Amino acid sequence: LTALCLDLSGSMQGSGEKQLLDAMKFLFTPARTREMLVQWSKQDQIMVLPFNDHVLWTASASGDDSEQAGLLARALELHAGGGTDFYTCGARALAAMKPSLDDGQHLAAIVIMTDGKSQGEMATFERAWRADGRRVPVFGVTFGDDADRSQLDALARLTGGRVFDGT
Repeated sequence: LTALCLDLSGSMQGSGEKQLLDAMKFLFTPARTREMLVQWSKQDQIMVLPFNDHVLWTASASGDDSEQAGLLARALELHAGGGTDFYTCGARALAAMKPSLDDGQHLAAIVIMTDGKSQGEMATFERAWRADGRRVPVFGVTFGDDADRSQLDALARLTGGRVFDGT
């Protein structure tokens, strides 16, 4: 069970937006992921939550090739604009994951793809994360020319995740 929070804020315009959409093309194109020995299975649950200062929409799919193509098509329609709040996106991802987490059948993770500059408050995510009790790890992936890892590093330390350079 993976939730992907995709930063489509104004600060991602330009190279950050292109890098993010290129990453989506890779993640949701099975022929490309197979080349890297990385691929979703049909049992996987994938959630996509594009955001700027709020979550724009939420979509879910399995690892089925056609369902991945549907997620990719929706992601490619996105354009950057607005503010940034990845903490609220992370909290929304936790809430959306809850029914699947309750069945105990899935390992879960949240991946935040961003330039690393949120105007939101970490407490928004931390309260939801501590209240849930399952301690879902957060992995950050930075994009853009001016990526700032500091906020993502703090989330990774809190949750047991890591931060990666997506450029």
